[in-house]
Amino acid sequence: MKGGTRMDKTSADQLFGEIYDRTYRELSTYVISHIKNVEDSKDLMQITYTSFYKRLQNKGAIPCEAAIGYLKTTAKHEMGRHYGYMRKKERDVAIDNEEVSQSVLEEISSDSFEDSVLDSLVLEQIWSYLEKKSGLTYRIFVLRYTYGLSLEQIAESLSIPFSSVTNRIYRTINELREQFVQEKSVERVTLRKEPITE
Repeated sequence: MKGGTRMDKTSADQLFGEIYDRTYRELSTYVISHIKNVEDSKDLMQITYTSFYKRLQNKGAIPCEAAIGYLKTTAKHEMGRHYGYMRKKERDVAIDNEEVSQSVLEEISSDSFEDSVLDSLVLEQIWSYLEKKSGLTYRIFVLRYTYGLSLEQIAESLSIPFSSVTNRIYRTINELREQFVQEKSVERVTLRKEPITE
């Protein structure tokens, strides 16, 4: 199908589904990396994809490679208009620029480290706790644990030093371990019931 030709609903739906599946992760990463308030990212994604769908219906097909550019441009425009674009100077990374030891890096890079800590915690409480952390720390965790980006990809997406990513993950996971693992063991003790005797 050629660009510039109006699409019927069935064709637009099919092409939109294909492009959505191929672009969602990249666009989500872009939005979360640049939006001022991460909680607004779902609304912004919806607006961006709705605008793209209307564009497909009115102007016709677009190659997937061009679609991601269109989607990012639309998202950037909407951030500027309604949601706020996080400028590079607002990314508070100065305290994290120290180098990480190799042993720490190996520990946090392994899935077993993250899984052993995170598997033992109540996820709803963790995400609630993380939302209260700095915007940058929350973004790092969303990109790592929601979208599965590597530590290197996160650093690149956020335009911050790799050591900032590793330090924030390491420090925050230690905080989570202290806060939730201790609390969880206390809850187990207090929730234990005595057997009923008649």
